[in-house]
Amino acid sequence: MDSFDQHVYAPVSSFTKKQYNTYGAHRVEQAQKYAEAEWAKIVYPQVQNAQTKVYAQYNQYLGHHVNKASKAITPFYHQISDSLGEIYHLSILPAYKVALPYARQAYAQGHHLTARIIFPSVISAREASWKFISRTLWPYVRVLYGDNVEPQLVRIRERLGRYKDQQKVESAMESVEPIL
Repeated sequence: MDSFDQHVYAPVSSFTKKQYNTYGAHRVEQAQKYAEAEWAKIVYPQVQNAQTKVYAQYNQYLGHHVNKASKAITPFYHQISDSLGEIYHLSILPAYKVALPYARQAYAQGHHLTARIIFPSVISAREASWKFISRTLWPYVRVLYGDNVEPQLVRIRERLGRYKDQQKVESAMESVEPIL
């Protein structure tokens, strides 16, 4: 990694910085100044105009309703806010502080149990199962298939073949008109 930093990253980084300072920095500064000037000249007046119109509409149709609702809700909001702050500081925060060391210990033990005991056991069980299946069970299944299933499939294919051939002969005979 040090070799990469020394031979690749550092030279590329210094070259890029030098080229940016020489050719790009003043262009970026010009683009920023141009964008700011255009924003101030074109976009900002439109945004201010839209804000003024929206605020006038808000005051005309919704403002008095919102103010009335706000006045009605404010005492309840302050009461609930104070109550929740008290509950948080007197109940939740102390319980959290008490439970935190136990939670950390449970996390550490759970991590140890999972990483050091369960995962290795699962991997070992998977490998043992695969070995048992591939070395012990699979040869028996292949023998059973070869001795019992495959001959039955061959017989079924033969019967189906004879049936198809018989159907072809019958349909050919039906298509021919009898000569009288």
